Amino acid sequence: MHLSLRYCFSILHRRGFSTSSTQPNTPQRASPFGLRALNVFPAGSQSGQFDLPPERALVIERSSGAQLWTPEGEMLVDMCMGGGSVLVGHSRPEVYDAAVQQLKLGGNYSYNNKAAVLLAEELQDAIKMLERLRFCSSGDEAIMFCTRIARAYTGKRKILKFEGGYHGNSDLGVTSAFPHNQIEFPFPSPSSGGIYTGNVLVAPFNDLRTTTQIVRESLPDLAAIIVEPLHRCTTPAHGFLDGLRTLCTTHGIPLIFDEVETGFRLAYGGAQEYYNVKADLVAYGKALGGGFPLGAYGGRKEIMQVVEDRWRGSDQPYAWTASDQGGNGVSCAAARASLAILRDRELPTYKALMLRGEYFRESLQTILNHYRLEAHVIGEGSLARIVWTQSPSLDYRARSLAEAARSKEFLEAIFRRGILVNPSNTHSTQFYLSMSHDKDILDFALDVIDEAAAELAGTLSNSDGTPQREKEFDPTSPKKLRSQQDVTSKMEEAEAALDEKIREARKAGRRAQWRFAAKKVVTDASSLVSTVWSALNATAGELAKRRQKKADKNE
Repeated sequence: MHLSLRYCFSILHRRGFSTSSTQPNTPQRASPFGLRALNVFPAGSQSGQFDLPPERALVIERSSGAQLWTPEGEMLVDMCMGGGSVLVGHSRPEVYDAAVQQLKLGGNYSYNNKAAVLLAEELQDAIKMLERLRFCSSGDEAIMFCTRIARAYTGKRKILKFEGGYHGNSDLGVTSAFPHNQIEFPFPSPSSGGIYTGNVLVAPFNDLRTTTQIVRESLPDLAAIIVEPLHRCTTPAHGFLDGLRTLCTTHGIPLIFDEVETGFRLAYGGAQEYYNVKADLVAYGKALGGGFPLGAYGGRKEIMQVVEDRWRGSDQPYAWTASDQGGNGVSCAAARASLAILRDRELPTYKALMLRGEYFRESLQTILNHYRLEAHVIGEGSLARIVWTQSPSLDYRARSLAEAARSKEFLEAIFRRGILVNPSNTHSTQFYLSMSHDKDILDFALDVIDEAAAELAGTLSNSDGTPQREKEFDPTSPKKLRSQQDVTSKMEEAEAALDEKIREARKAGRRAQWRFAAKKVVTDASSLVSTVWSALNATAGELAKRRQKKADKNE
């Protein structure tokens, strides 16, 4: 374990977070800044993402890698990573430097800028179906524009989504995202007050037969199908995404991929590359910006041309799309730096991310099994989610609504021990890994989760009513089993290869910096010599003129 990491974890212990006791010594009142947050934000949450008990309200001041610090000096290990937006790690120097350099040139022009053009070209190189694209400020906006464009292009109103799918904060995005009543398909459930559901149809994820039936019955007014290819960490069943592609092609319906979460995470080309299925329109956000606010949307030229202003007021399909902050130079510069890290062919980035995710999911499932908790770990790539069911589920409806309370209790137990997770995460427990989550960080998090699982097992009952603690326990510790997993050695090999490549890159970078500095010194010295020589020549010339003038006067 790195010295800095050991130091940070020792601070974590001293600040009251325990990793060796099921009864952590944590403060039972909000931090000073947490109290101030409670006085200005509803439930003490600036964005609505976290809704913690008042006594656990805290504020983040700074970050590095996979770690966060509060103004009071408490350190937390981050398993949220900005909701998945900081895939390369917090405060990554390359991303920070790119943003700072762009700031010196200007921030936001609300107009075409060099950084945006360069980024758009890189996205087209990575994702071939992006024949035309535009930028906006977030994944929310990107999804909203995709659905508006589809409606304008087809002249139809309804969008079909899948139950349990979250597509941002719009009415469509929240509809049936976490319904409390299991109503008949394709009827929608609002999931929140203030939601209009009239133009939304809902189908069960991974059920191609039911989806096909709904599509055929709704063709006269169906504008598009929107789907998260990795549906809230639920893996698509074999043939499901291909089936949606065929269904949409057959009936002339645009297929929209919401890749706000999967874009650049499952693969550099996102879920379309990972699952080898192409959409007609796609929305990106989160990891695209490298931690800065940025969204992108685009697709087939034929469809995207409806946003061109030449159609406004004509009888041709037209969709208004605009974003004052979209494509601002700072976010685009940061995005380019982030993507450069991810696509670096010299670094086994995605192999390492995949193995870290596999290691974490297997280890997490081992812990849950050890304490006989009725839960299953799902996810792909660097994503993991716990669903509190007796058997793995292929769709939202298979999960019990009662899992929300169990998930919240478990997440709060983890949070109390110094791991930043989101206890308000609806009906599930999700973890986002990043390039900064090396084996040391993951093992620390898993040890903390082990303690939280032990606490939960002592307070919960199984579905048959028997207390968790009355069942026989596996005497082998989850920590020991972790070391025996096949993926462990593979991950360690990948980590070593990644570390070596990074060291080589840093050495090369330092050599390049030294060469640049030496060249600059020589250039500056040459410039100085030239300047001095010019000054001396000018002075000598002036003296000669004066002598000549004096001589002429004497004559």
